[in-house]
Amino acid sequence: MRITKPHYHKSNALRGSRELATFLEFCRVKVIRIVSINDQIDSRNELFPETRPSDVLEMMGALPEEVLALRKSAEHVVNLQEKMIVSLPPVSSAKMQKLDREKTVINLSIHKTKNK
Repeated sequence: MRITKPHYHKSNALRGSRELATFLEFCRVKVIRIVSINDQIDSRNELFPETRPSDVLEMMGALPEEVLALRKSAEHVVNLQEKMIVSLPPVSSAKMQKLDREKTVINLSIHKTKNK
C-alpha cells in the first residue's frame, strides 16, 4: 500500500543535500510517494513518465543554487526587520510601578474569577 502526501516545492522544504537524502530515505522506508510538479518528478512515474534520471540529477544539481538564493532572501528579510526596529524611550520608574500595579490588579481579577 502506498500513501500519497502533499509535498511542497523542494526549496521550501529542504535546505541542503543532507536534508534531501534524509527526506528521500524517510519516504522510501515509509513508502510515501513524492511528486514535484515544478520539477516534473513522480516517484511512481505516473504523472510524468517522460522524466528521465538525468532530469532528476539536474534538479538535484540545482539545489545548492536554490539554497543560496533562499539564504540571500532570508538575509534580506533579516536586514529589513533590523531596520524596522525602533528604539523606544526609557521608561521612568514611576511608570514601571504603575504598570506593575495594573498587572497585579489584572492578575488578582483573573485569580478571583477562576476561584468562583
